[in-house]
Amino acid sequence: MPVSRRRFVATIGTAAVATVAGSSSASADSAPEWSSAVTTEINRSDDLEELRTYQPLFNISPAAREKLIGLYGWKATSPEHPTDAYYYWARYTHQEPASASYLDRAVGVLASDAHLHDTEPVIVFVDSETGKPEQATVTGYHHYATDVTDGRYFIQNEHPDLATHVTLGVVDPWHHYTRDATHQVATVEGFAEFGSWLDKRAEWADDGMYENSSNAAIDDPWYMQSGGRSTWWADGTRDARAAKLWLWMGLRGADNADSLRIE
Repeated sequence: MPVSRRRFVATIGTAAVATVAGSSSASADSAPEWSSAVTTEINRSDDLEELRTYQPLFNISPAAREKLIGLYGWKATSPEHPTDAYYYWARYTHQEPASASYLDRAVGVLASDAHLHDTEPVIVFVDSETGKPEQATVTGYHHYATDVTDGRYFIQNEHPDLATHVTLGVVDPWHHYTRDATHQVATVEGFAEFGSWLDKRAEWADDGMYENSSNAAIDDPWYMQSGGRSTWWADGTRDARAAKLWLWMGLRGADNADSLRIE
């Protein structure tokens, strides 16, 4: 007999942290305020067993494994949306520059793509009643979004009935994603940490992670679902302009850019 959404979630427990737009998370009192641009009522939680059920699975190289610190997630629910969102960030020690052509080196003088603490997002939207994934929105190229809806890119592992894991290839050395149908994928546990983003949020803010990002895209997963927004970068930032320029010039992993949602 298929296991219902509510029954399945009840079997793994919940650790809900109820919040509303603009309020602080109870799991991190020192965290920055939630973005004032978020007008949706959001309940946030971080039960790790539930997050494991919807975690992305990666086809990832040995070099990227060595740099991966961990995968950190949280769950968002809202009475204003028919989906729940499982929102993950992969955190790397650093991003190295690739072997570059003369043109790429010339561009790099103005906009290097090497930096510390690379972070790459994945959001999995699931039907609130059935628990079935409807869409994953992931970074397909330097924080420009790619949507994954085809069932070939989801596999069953943790859930007894549903294919809940989106399967993604990690592109070296930038760590953005392609859709991966080979299913030669694995969880990060065994070579990296799996934990709560709510617990990391304040630390990463202090580290400058969000300085050039759209705060609404960070704090509200549905902000990235509608298709009206193409990037996690804040509008008009140097990072947003540089990524679009690199894509147009065919640089820095553009040949692996996978069905981008780009304006």
